[in-house]
This record gives sequence, C-alpha cells and structure tokens, in this order.
Amino acid sequence: MPNLNQGPASSTKTPNLSLSRKQVILIVDDDPAFRKMLIMMLREANFDFLEAENSKECLLKLSRHPEINLVLMDIDMPQMNGIQLTGVIRNQEIYSKIPLIMVTAKSDQKSIVAAIKAGAQGYVVKPVNKENLIQKICQHLG
Repeated sequence: MPNLNQGPASSTKTPNLSLSRKQVILIVDDDPAFRKMLIMMLREANFDFLEAENSKECLLKLSRHPEINLVLMDIDMPQMNGIQLTGVIRNQEIYSKIPLIMVTAKSDQKSIVAAIKAGAQGYVVKPVNKENLIQKICQHLG
C-alpha cells in the first residue's frame, strides 16, 4: 500500500464527497510552494494526494499508483509542458479515463483551447479559488 500524504479534515465549508473511499489526486507542478498550497486545500477537503514536480515524475507516479483518481497539472513545466504531457497521458489507454484539470497562470484562449484539445477536462486559472477548485474536482470525480 502506498504511503499517501494525508491530513485531518477541516471544519471549513468544503464539499464533502459521498464516495465510499478517499479519492487520490496527483498534483503536477514544478513550483513546490504552489504544490504545498494545493495540498493544504486538498487536506481540508479530505482528499489524499501524491505530488510530482515534472512530466517524468508524473508518468512514474501514474504507473506506480493505480489508485490515482484525478490529476491537477500546471502547463509551464520543464522537460515537457502540461499540454504535451496531457497528450502523452491520453495516448496511453490505461490512463485515458483519469480526469485531468489544468491549474495554471495561463489565461489566454489559445492555451485553454490547446489544453482541452489535448484532453484536459477542466481548466483553473491561478490564483486558485479554493471553492471553485474543489467544486471542479468533485464534478469530475462523480
């Protein structure tokens, strides 16, 4: 069983998933401070999480952790950007159904269209509004 980072649920008003088990979210962003902020949000919403700082780590985590239910991914990353990585993930049958939500500072229409065409199901612009992000996550997890 993988060692997932977990934290206690908070009393803040966040949607509560009525699912039979905790959902696992993979956070892919090269900025450790931003990953930490997302982790705090996910803990408050009672999610489990894994982290990756680049495309190589993301693909490794996906291969080693079949329990991943959703991926939050930045666009601007070294080695391979998030749009390219989304295409790679979507081209692998085993990962093709995992929801991908881009979480990025890019707000231009060209980036949004490129992400959706590559296979992202959602798009959130930084700075992130916690309630909107949790709502989008819940929509894609059922």
